[in-house]
Amino acid sequence: MRPLFDYLNFREYLQDYYREKKEKHSYFSFRLFSEKAGLKSPNFLQLVIKAQRKLSKDSVFKFCKALGLNKKEADYFENLVFFNQSKTLEEKNHYLALLMKYRKP
Repeated sequence: MRPLFDYLNFREYLQDYYREKKEKHSYFSFRLFSEKAGLKSPNFLQLVIKAQRKLSKDSVFKFCKALGLNKKEADYFENLVFFNQSKTLEEKNHYLALLMKYRKP
């Protein structure tokens, strides 16, 4: 799996994360991820990956916890989510500028 900072789509990152965990640990599931994140819906991760659900600021925090991200990774992931979910070009540009600060030249 590529490093988080190589991704510009958080759903692609989540899909790769799930695949890698599932390959290494057959017991890993969408339900287990939801439990680790403290989410009520057992298939919330699946719905997010399929772009059927968006992440709120609160759910971003829960995902970061379940993903085991450190502070820098969590900041990047949060900005990545808001970049992908932005509705205006101005918002997209704002979050893209924040993301570029984390990426290696």
